[in-house]
This record gives sequence, C-alpha cells and structure tokens, in this order.
Amino acid sequence: VETILSKEVGSTNADIIIIGVPCINPLVNTALKLSSSQCDIFEPNSVEITLLPQDGREIVVLTGYSSENIKKAVDLLVNHEESLLLGKHMKVNTAGSKPSIDSYS
Repeated sequence: VETILSKEVGSTNADIIIIGVPCINPLVNTALKLSSSQCDIFEPNSVEITLLPQDGREIVVLTGYSSENIKKAVDLLVNHEESLLLGKHMKVNTAGSKPSIDSYS
C-alpha cells in the first residue's frame, strides 16, 4: 500500500481509495463530480461508500458528514463479509454504537 499526495493522483494508474469529508478533501469532490458549493451535503451520522471505475482503475470513495462517521464506516467495511459489500454505492448509518448499512446498489 502506498500513500500519495492529492496532486499525484492524476499521475497514477493504480487503484485508489479516497477518504474524507468533501469540505476538507477536494479529491472527494472531484471523484464524485461535486462542486465546491456542494461540500456540505451529508446529514449527521451519514456515510457513503462509492466504487467508481475510471480510466482502467477502481476508485473507492468513503465520504460523509464527519471524519468520525467515516472512521465508523471503515470499521464496518473491515469487520464484515465481502458479500455485504456488493454493488457500487452504499449508504451507512453511523448513529449509535454500531454502524449499519442503510442501502446499497
């Protein structure tokens, strides 16, 4: 696994995982095609995980209301079977002590 700076993303052909809140990480906005005015679009306790095939690589975007919420969603991904993660878009509710998958498609 390699960590790269945001300015280096365009020069790599590798698969990428982008993690962050849209208002803080502009790569989230770029990957999801959001304008800078759309950076505050999530409700509290809301996280979205999106798989984007792009230019022969896979980009996974983990974004949501806050970095605390995103960390809970990452824990959900790490601790569940792969069969739960089918699809290209998943909404996660991070309210309470245990996050849950609201929907995926």
